[in-house]
Amino acid sequence: MCKLGLLNDALGVFREMSIRKCVPDVYTYCTLMDGLCKENRIEEAVLLLDEMQVEGCFPTPVTFNVLINGLCKKGELARAAKLMGK
Repeated sequence: MCKLGLLNDALGVFREMSIRKCVPDVYTYCTLMDGLCKENRIEEAVLLLDEMQVEGCFPTPVTFNVLINGLCKKGELARAAKLMGK
C-alpha cells in the first residue's frame, strides 16, 4: 500500500492491527514512516516514532535513517541532527 501511495489505507490497516490483536513491529512502523516521508508527511512519521516507543517497540538504526532522510529532504537539518544524537 505504501509503495502504491495508498498511505491513508495503509494507516487504516495499521490502526486495525491492535483491534485484531496483531502487534505491529519495528518493520511495520518503519515501512509506514518511510511511506509518510516519501509523501512529505514528515510530522506524522515523527509522531509514529514517539508512538512506537510508547508501545514498547524500539527503533532500529534503519528507523532513524528513514526519519533523518525525510527531515533532510524537507530542509529540517536541526531536527535531523537531533535525531542523529539518539
